[in-house]
Amino acid sequence: MLVRILVNALALLVITLLPDIHFVEPTVLRVLFVAMVLGVINAFVKPIVQFLTLRFIFITFGFAVVIINAIMLLLLNVIIPGMFAVDSLIWALIAGALMGLVSGFFENLLGLQIPIMPEDFGLQPALAADPSMVFQTKMISEVFGLNEGLAAEVPLAVEVTEPVADHDELQEGEER
Repeated sequence: MLVRILVNALALLVITLLPDIHFVEPTVLRVLFVAMVLGVINAFVKPIVQFLTLRFIFITFGFAVVIINAIMLLLLNVIIPGMFAVDSLIWALIAGALMGLVSGFFENLLGLQIPIMPEDFGLQPALAADPSMVFQTKMISEVFGLNEGLAAEVPLAVEVTEPVADHDELQEGEER
């Protein structure tokens, strides 16, 4: 929670470098308070708005998220006008784009995002020895919807340890 407030504070400090977006009286406590209020808005209001505009987000290839970020900044301006001010709609849109980029950067840097492939994938020693097997196992688990525990047990290649006898070498009574 504190790390998210720090990420919001850093993102807010970066976007206040833009014209027409500023803190009214910037102090450390005010910046942290505004970041906390932005965190609450992002936690409760933003998911509802994103859910209601999901089709629009897909149609615009995600550009609508920039508009939603700008709306969240304008909402922050309405909630606490004595601490944070957004004077222009165009700069709010630019700040929404920049805020998404900066927040994403700091969230990845500080480890708040879920990694694409977890470190404790639980691979068998044979799979860990061959990196291509790890990738193939991961792809099979995604395609067939297997969870990671099952995916690590899916054999992708069968190792032949004994040569297979030809048909002529089979003795009487043996079957294949």
